[in-house]
Amino acid sequence: MSYFLLNNLTKRYDSNLVLNNINLSIEQGTFLSLLGPSGCGKTTTLKIVAGFESPDAGEVVVAGEVYNQLPVYRRNVGMVFQSYALFPHMTVAQNIAFGLEQRQLDPGLIKKQVAEAIDMVQLTGFEKRKPSQLSGGQQQRVALARALVIRPRLLLLDESLSALDKKLRVDMQVELRQIQKYLGITTIFVTHDQEEALTLSDKIAVMKNGNIIQLDTPHAIYEKPGSTFVAGFLGQSNFFQVVVKALDQGRYCLELGNGEQIRLPAGAAAGRQPGAACILAVRPERISLAAERPAGKDCLCGRVKFITYAGNISNFRVEVMGSEVIVQLQNSFSGERFKTGDEVYLTWDPAGSVLLDE
Repeated sequence: MSYFLLNNLTKRYDSNLVLNNINLSIEQGTFLSLLGPSGCGKTTTLKIVAGFESPDAGEVVVAGEVYNQLPVYRRNVGMVFQSYALFPHMTVAQNIAFGLEQRQLDPGLIKKQVAEAIDMVQLTGFEKRKPSQLSGGQQQRVALARALVIRPRLLLLDESLSALDKKLRVDMQVELRQIQKYLGITTIFVTHDQEEALTLSDKIAVMKNGNIIQLDTPHAIYEKPGSTFVAGFLGQSNFFQVVVKALDQGRYCLELGNGEQIRLPAGAAAGRQPGAACILAVRPERISLAAERPAGKDCLCGRVKFITYAGNISNFRVEVMGSEVIVQLQNSFSGERFKTGDEVYLTWDPAGSVLLDE
């Protein structure tokens, strides 16, 4: 039985449909990211789960209990906001103890649980400091400890790492994931950062215009996106307009606008008839460049227009058939292999591309 369910959840603000009858189901202990552009409905979903908003229709179910009519304080949900929302006049220990004190627990038990939470987020020695005396990463840890110390059924995170600088953000991603796995707590994380969602999640729900477009593991969504929106939003993709040709020796031939043909395994084009117009999606890191046409391989000819160096990789923008194709290559000690203006040939493993409906 699923631990967390959204059943036909719908929400409108005036005439604006924010959530369009969405359904979602995950098991206990799952780290789920709600990923999508601004205005797609992910934060509204989180607010409904927390009890700050009410749905117009549908249910929120946690551990078999319908949450719709429960007030916020009875939902046993821990939430970390983007701004952390710490009490500035309280110390670290007092901030973490606040939720336990509201539950009127024994003072001795509160002290013990606060000490455990402080140790868990590696803030021992900071108990008497105020939020203004802490760094951004330390404040984030306090907010996380305050959410976890109440032993919630759900941990809700609303863009809670976005205020940190890049290096600290990466470090906190690792710490957050380790704590979540150690506690086994079901977590729902709202983000618009694709890399963050891929790093942290067991499951990702990609949202657009109040709908869940695709729900799957990070690996499955990245390698086998179900639509051009998902392929373009989660990482980068190159899109080629193609027409499916007849099956040839167990492989489908895809014809591009310039007459070039790319062949795919038959299973990659399953269910599509000859003549069907489709989109071929290829990730930039899947493409290789060669100075000469490779023998026995399908390839496209192009010309390097622009190169950006990014340390371990270089990004190439190559003009192919009047369009721009992005290619990402690992840098080597031998130096730059191509330069702007070079004619190059683009190849990739057919298994590294995805055929999508137009």
